[in-house]
Amino acid sequence: MDYRARADVTPRFVKAAGIAVRVQGMRRYYALLLDRGSADAGRPQARLIKALDGDKALAETDFSWSFGTTCNLSLETVGNRLRAQIDGQVLFEVKDEERPLTGGGVALVCEEGRTATHAVRVQPAD
Repeated sequence: MDYRARADVTPRFVKAAGIAVRVQGMRRYYALLLDRGSADAGRPQARLIKALDGDKALAETDFSWSFGTTCNLSLETVGNRLRAQIDGQVLFEVKDEERPLTGGGVALVCEEGRTATHAVRVQPAD
């Protein structure tokens, strides 16, 4: 199932928040996350993860965001390819060649805290 999910995400005192696609349960999905970073690094990040037998980072980069500021997240799946954008900027384009998830729903992700979202949109992939 190929599609794009978009959502405005306003993290409020969270460890990580974002959107997930091809969701097949609480521990099976791909997610684009705004992550406050580890205690060691202390730098905010954007991460693309795959949750399947634990979490695996498919891509990550330092990305400046702050609590209370809204970011527009977009995560698109076409076959085994994922394309992640924040505020219209493409951050990641990756292929998942190891047991890719091929179908499922859409979800919002919030780890340790709270977040706000006003709209979620799902449409066919480009």
